[in-house]
Amino acid sequence: MFNIMYPNELLRGIPNDCIDEFGYPATNLFTFDNSSQQRTDGYKEESVTWRDDEKAVSILLNQKKEDGQIQFKIGVAVLSRHEIDRLIRVEWVRQSLSYEREKTPENKYHGNLLLKVDVPKRVKKKIMAQIACFASDNPIITRNDAKPVNSSWWKNISSICKWVYIPFQH
Repeated sequence: MFNIMYPNELLRGIPNDCIDEFGYPATNLFTFDNSSQQRTDGYKEESVTWRDDEKAVSILLNQKKEDGQIQFKIGVAVLSRHEIDRLIRVEWVRQSLSYEREKTPENKYHGNLLLKVDVPKRVKKKIMAQIACFASDNPIITRNDAKPVNSSWWKNISSICKWVYIPFQH
């Protein structure tokens, strides 16, 4: 088996209904409930784009729906792969969360966050919330000007994430 190189950041396009009242990515941005994806390995997937270079951002910002409208009108959330790796190492998450690179004809940067199908609902909710908090660590990249929407994130993030505790593990 060979090792796949992953960049330090991954991206997730933000549809209109996946932003909270403060302008941050909401938990429902990471539901792992895409029923159109049938996997046989016991995982559910959440589509992401690996940020190998800035073309990855451009692909997401310009992605269109079947009707020709821009899909991610809010913009793009940026996540640190190192934060995802840290979450994966937490005891109650271990073996439940993973990621992969899965290129598509439209997006050579495409990949997935993966969550085991049999994860208890309460654990799934905690994982979704933690990933949303990670997405709130970085400003949203917008289509209009590629400038951050929420550059002063810490004002509200502590109240959103205070109930999720992840101890640092080496």
